[in-house]
Amino acid sequence: MYAIRGSTATEQGDEFVERARTGTNLEWLQGCLADLRTATGDDRTLVLLLGGRSPYDFRLRVAQSHLRDDMSPSHWSHAALVEDVADPIGGSTLCEVSLEPRYGFGMPAATNAVQRNTLDWYDDPAVVPNIALLSIPVPPARWKEQTDASNQVAQTSLLDQLTRQRVIVDLPGLVLPWLGYVWGVGAAGNPVLDGIGVPSAVMIEALVTAAGYDLSPGLDSQAATPEAFWQTACWWHRYFQLQDREPIRGYYCVGDRLDHAPPRQPSTGGDQ
Repeated sequence: MYAIRGSTATEQGDEFVERARTGTNLEWLQGCLADLRTATGDDRTLVLLLGGRSPYDFRLRVAQSHLRDDMSPSHWSHAALVEDVADPIGGSTLCEVSLEPRYGFGMPAATNAVQRNTLDWYDDPAVVPNIALLSIPVPPARWKEQTDASNQVAQTSLLDQLTRQRVIVDLPGLVLPWLGYVWGVGAAGNPVLDGIGVPSAVMIEALVTAAGYDLSPGLDSQAATPEAFWQTACWWHRYFQLQDREPIRGYYCVGDRLDHAPPRQPSTGGDQ
């Protein structure tokens, strides 16, 4: 059985809050970005959580129900790292490991399954009704720019290292069991129960952890999931305060909940 470490907090933090959506996802994100920049500036890593309604999304959301106390499906099926914010915002570049890649899989081994996409792909709330923007207190330069090792030898960025070296984390090796589960191939079981994280989340966890911030406290980075990121953003604010570190900030909008039916009420007799 897969275990997720729960927070001891009794209330959600004030830094990650619900925000209504009145237009498209891009319009919603535009407003969120403007407010986050006013509050924290630009020098923070941005991560998207996305919850879609396709058969892939549905299977991924149900698979993560084992990570929730009430066993209800997760709101989230995917995560993406914002590499660069563009104007207009729909042209912003994303790094992701999607199980439904916009341009197909190609040869995943060449890039360690890391894909590039643009934000406009997730604009339609009818297709992606759930969306969250996480602002993480890590300068993007730490993972996407060339670094200097002890002022001696220049090193490639963490992102370049991840896309070229599968020894860091074998993302194609995570994609395969998830595709088998989503497609219902043979006896393929739920990867979550084997400690196999959702590939998109594992990629982000590996980069952000290497840059100095733990997105899934207490969990193996290769078991990372969008649900784990959600729980960290909602409930682990006290953990970061005790470490004298900034919590995750951001906004979320959940337009599609896969909730249980209400419990049946026992018969009280009377008319039949």
